[in-house]
Amino acid sequence: VYSDQRIINMERTIITTLQWRLNPPTPILFLHYFLSFFSINGIIGAADTTNGEYKRILELAKQQIKLGIKDNLFIGSYASHLAVAALTNSIHAIKSTSCNGNNYYHDEIIQKTISNITIQNGFCSEDIALYQDYLWTFLVKEEYLLPKIQRNNNNDKS
Repeated sequence: VYSDQRIINMERTIITTLQWRLNPPTPILFLHYFLSFFSINGIIGAADTTNGEYKRILELAKQQIKLGIKDNLFIGSYASHLAVAALTNSIHAIKSTSCNGNNYYHDEIIQKTISNITIQNGFCSEDIALYQDYLWTFLVKEEYLLPKIQRNNNNDKS
């Protein structure tokens, strides 16, 4: 039989070992994880607070996730799928408004990176595509977002 103090000590050891990360992975957690792949591959700039493009992509993806988790479609879906779909939409939106029409190279690398993430993690690409479409629809309904992205991109060019 274990004493109360021994159980408390073991719980403290477990929690400390886990560094207090006791919640399941969220779409935002996956978003940061997957965003690092795009930074590594040179598709977007470094993941730091001074990188405007990185911040816009992150902000737009977070907004999509916040809009998406309110919808019944995403009940029971994987947090990682929602994150990949939101991130893909965000990168395409930001890159399409900042590449001056010369984005074939970026599109190819983006698709390859997304494909690698999808395959390596065993994601269903049809689900990801469906989620992307839904999230994009949510974004378009939030009319203030897309003009805001375009304004931010124009500010970076000047």
